[in-house]
Amino acid sequence: MQKQLPLKYYLNHFFELAEFIQAQCKTLLTPEQQQFIVKLTQLDEQSLCTLLRIYSRKPRLVALSSLNYEEIPNLHGAIFKLKQFALVAHPTVDDS
Repeated sequence: MQKQLPLKYYLNHFFELAEFIQAQCKTLLTPEQQQFIVKLTQLDEQSLCTLLRIYSRKPRLVALSSLNYEEIPNLHGAIFKLKQFALVAHPTVDDS
């Protein structure tokens, strides 16, 4: 029998990792990498959940229709926010 993971287990893992990096490894990061972590921690929970779900996928391109998670009730709003933060974008001809 497979163990059932909590709904947002990956979100807790992200915060643990981000806290560790900021506390223990910050001096190893470039200013751009530090700013990236700050940007992620400023996202609302739904947008961060969406981004983490996207990042956990293997392919470089992810179809929105494949992002069906009960903890993300407003996928299009989350994607809109991620686009505003320049964390995701629609594919271009260069992505093919």
